[in-house]
Amino acid sequence: MSLVKSLFELVSERENISIFRIDKTHDIFNGHFPNQPVLPAVTMLQLLKFEVERQTKKTLQLERLANAKFLQVVNPQLNDIISIELKITSAENKYKVNAILKQDSVIVAKLSTVYSENR
Repeated sequence: MSLVKSLFELVSERENISIFRIDKTHDIFNGHFPNQPVLPAVTMLQLLKFEVERQTKKTLQLERLANAKFLQVVNPQLNDIISIELKITSAENKYKVNAILKQDSVIVAKLSTVYSENR
């Protein structure tokens, strides 16, 4: 099972927003950080890729991380829900993605990426 599938559960979706529950008991939090869990930024990037692949129904490869701003710490003990708002544009087997990750109304990350189809 992939890290994303074991760490996140899709709980709802509407239009361009998907809402996930974070498994706050996941082993990743034993090392990041004991007694003060923080969702690693790389897992947010993995969740984004997973969601873009799910929505496009394509196997993708990250080609470029154009911009990444991690604005707030995500502590799943305080709030285990994270949402992703996506804007995906595609051309010539490439997918440009702008994403906003939130907990409630608080923006935790803003990401701009380019993916290409993995052939």
